[in-house]
Amino acid sequence: MQEEKNLKTFRYSINHDFLVFFIGISFSLIGLMNIAYKIPVEYIVSISFAGFFFVYADFVEIANENMKKLKMVHSLLLFLGVFSFTALPVYFLVFPELFDLLKKHSDSYTIIALGIVLIIFNIKSNRAKIATFEKVSIDSVELINKYGSLLNVTDDKLTELNSKVETLKVENEKLKRILEGKGI
Repeated sequence: MQEEKNLKTFRYSINHDFLVFFIGISFSLIGLMNIAYKIPVEYIVSISFAGFFFVYADFVEIANENMKKLKMVHSLLLFLGVFSFTALPVYFLVFPELFDLLKKHSDSYTIIALGIVLIIFNIKSNRAKIATFEKVSIDSVELINKYGSLLNVTDDKLTELNSKVETLKVENEKLKRILEGKGI
């Protein structure tokens, strides 16, 4: 039962990842197209808002370990991102006053989104550093435990060998005295 749930979650994750990947490719292609051809401002503004909502959804996911509490917020932000990308340009054509209102703020949302991207980058980087440090720490403890016991065995063997060497020195002195004729 749990494996089936994990498989469904995994499939959802793959589908979600592909969807976001394809939207990212679409944004990139539109941006490249905007260099050569003039794309209507309504689409550029809608992409600005979509980008903001997608980035903010990622931030909510990354910054909060316990996604159960914020799953609804995350889903809402993803919805707003998709809505901004697909439907907002139509709304701008039907309601020009909405376009005029949101156009004033689109640059600000783009700058905010870039700031959030940098924050996400920092959070991911710090988490990677912490994970690496924890891995190195665990590996170090395992090495100490593994070879530390060898060192203890070596210390015990060394003490035993030192004791034998001292015994052999005493026996050697006795043999020297006998050979020199001085007796034991």
